[in-house]
Amino acid sequence: MKIATGMGGLEVPESIEKDFLAWCKTEGVKPDDADFELDYLLVTIDEAEGKLIPEKEAVFFANYLTQNVPAEGGYPVFREITFRVGDSHFGVIACGWTSELEDKRPLHLFVFKRSKK
Repeated sequence: MKIATGMGGLEVPESIEKDFLAWCKTEGVKPDDADFELDYLLVTIDEAEGKLIPEKEAVFFANYLTQNVPAEGGYPVFREITFRVGDSHFGVIACGWTSELEDKRPLHLFVFKRSKK
């Protein structure tokens, strides 16, 4: 599945696509009748913030948020830091939009554990 953004398109990770289809079944909605972005994706992004999620999902969410230009414009912000705890590698992605306006938009934080693959 591919979705359009303000700056091109993004391929939806298989795990998110499977979760969307399960959500449709639970909600009793046909996938073609549901608005993937408005009905499902934005809620899923809000729920994922600050939780440990798979790396592919974290990168997808951050790319989705920074490739959709807000109505008031601004500049995309995308920073990633990785660190190691014992034998495990983790990362945090901070992303969002900033501008010269007084009304600042909050940054989104996604935390992931890097797989050994």
